[in-house]
Amino acid sequence: MKIAVCIKQVPNSDARLRLSRDGRWLDEEDLPFIVNESDEYALEEGLRLAERDGGEVVVFSLGPARVREALRKALAVGAARAVHLADPAFDGGDALATGRALAAALAHEGRTAAGTAGADGGPGFDLVLTGSQSDDVGYGATGSVIAGHLGWPHVW
Repeated sequence: MKIAVCIKQVPNSDARLRLSRDGRWLDEEDLPFIVNESDEYALEEGLRLAERDGGEVVVFSLGPARVREALRKALAVGAARAVHLADPAFDGGDALATGRALAAALAHEGRTAAGTAGADGGPGFDLVLTGSQSDDVGYGATGSVIAGHLGWPHVW
């Protein structure tokens, strides 16, 4: 079984949060980031399924260079590979933009890693897991957007 897990790095809620000068987001200077809690649950479940069924987990994350820390953590706990989508164009994206980018990466990685697309012509993953919502903006829609773009069923 080939499982993709999407994770997000979010500001640590225990840290002192300050608004940025433009008031549109947080001042990220010296702000500690962690893996989103519900994404950690998705990763844990993906690893359990892969271990039980003899599969692999590929982790995806979108964001600046600091996201590599979250991906390294996922690799350390058992993910087979990690894919980092890094482009300044992703900065400030909402659930629709993020879901679109992740869906494109999932489709591309699924085809190239396996050498072929899945049986239905879609990505070569059997399952895509996401957390229920992020701890920072809490959209809760990224998984639905990914499924919609891939033409897959979705359970929330």
